[in-house]
Amino acid sequence: MNRNLQGAAVAFCACVLTVHSQTAPKLPIGMNLPSLNYWTTSFIFTDVMTTASPWLSFNATGSSPWNTELVDRIEFDSNGYPLEIPAAVSGQAAQAVRFLFNNFYPAGRYVLLYDGEGDMNSGSFVSEQPGRIV
Repeated sequence: MNRNLQGAAVAFCACVLTVHSQTAPKLPIGMNLPSLNYWTTSFIFTDVMTTASPWLSFNATGSSPWNTELVDRIEFDSNGYPLEIPAAVSGQAAQAVRFLFNNFYPAGRYVLLYDGEGDMNSGSFVSEQPGRIV
C-alpha cells in the first residue's frame, strides 16, 4: 500500500471510530464487570450486600466457633435478611449472623436501612434515626 492510501485508511478509521462513539447507545448495565463474590474490590451494585458472602451463624454471646452452621434454622424475610437477631434456635444458644465482605471501602457515607428496633454496636455514625443509620 502506498503512503497516500495508508494515510487515507488511518483517516477513515479515525472518522468511523469518532462517529460510532457519538452514536453508541448507553447501556443500562455495566460491561466487563467481575463475578459476584465477597472478595471483589468492585462495587457492582449500589446495594453492596449483593456481593457479600452467604450468612454465617454464631452464638450471640460470642462464645462459639466462627460458624456454628445453624443459619438454616434462622428465619429470614423474602429479601434474605434475618427477621430477628439474636435468633432463638431450638436446643441451641441464641444465634447472631455475620457475612464476609471485601475490605475495600471507598471514602464516603454509607446508609444502613432497617425495619424494626435494635442496636448497632459497631462503627461510627454521622446520624441515627429509627430505620436509618448514616
